[in-house]
Amino acid sequence: MTRVLLIKTGETETFAAAVSGLPSLGDVLRATVLLHAFAGAEVTWITSRHAAPLLKGNPRIARLLVEDELVDAVPGRFDVLVNLEKTERWIAWAQQSSIPSTFGFPWSGPSLVERGQAWQQALYSLIGKSWRGEEYVVGDVAPSHRSHVGLNWQVGGRWPTKAWPLERWELLAKALSARCTVSWQEGFDDLQQYMSWIAGCASLITTDSLGAHLAIAMRKPVLALFGPTPHWEVDFYGRGRWLAPASESFACAPCRSSSCFNPIHCMEALSVERVLSGAMSMISTDV
Repeated sequence: MTRVLLIKTGETETFAAAVSGLPSLGDVLRATVLLHAFAGAEVTWITSRHAAPLLKGNPRIARLLVEDELVDAVPGRFDVLVNLEKTERWIAWAQQSSIPSTFGFPWSGPSLVERGQAWQQALYSLIGKSWRGEEYVVGDVAPSHRSHVGLNWQVGGRWPTKAWPLERWELLAKALSARCTVSWQEGFDDLQQYMSWIAGCASLITTDSLGAHLAIAMRKPVLALFGPTPHWEVDFYGRGRWLAPASESFACAPCRSSSCFNPIHCMEALSVERVLSGAMSMISTDV
């Protein structure tokens, strides 16, 4: 049996040229599409303590190692190494390893995903394969509640420009509450609680965030709001849709920037009415 070692801790964004120092848990979850490429292999995955709940109970991971618990060396012998972290320590470790078949960094350049290309396809290219629609893989997550739609409104510190104004979320919640049950985001400081909250939502309205990818992984309808980041990198697998400001109004979008100096931020161009219309087209009254 082929033995694969996959390193993805979330310390860096896989296709960002710079190492920002801010974690990207979404990249850890998105990297699970590679598990299909190693079907039948014994996969050992090294991750961070913060990202571990995303991979816990994953049916395609034979052994999950948390880097905080590693002492001197990674236990075991491997045939294939996939390193998706660009920090100095993991690149140095990868270069010094004696694993015969190696992919990822430092052997591949951290170029941006090409326009029109899904993030998954770029990831598969790192291992010399073609992505054919394989989905994210997560373990079973018990729901903490039941609601028709969840509002995943908060964004992380890495991308504050992804945020949609809170007052618009509040107006959206008021309009939706007259039609269905609405649940506000939970688990801000507890990833397992956050995952259980998403599991309990029949559908999700969200910014481009970890929550969007978790809902996609759980095969839920998703309405995602985009501005500074490119919508074409996210594949909804036919179960969701995206909304973005009109390109003629914001030629700068997507700017891929964590700061904005325009008089009007592109996310402010997304009206409550437009988001409500998009939401009602996907929300089911069955929970």
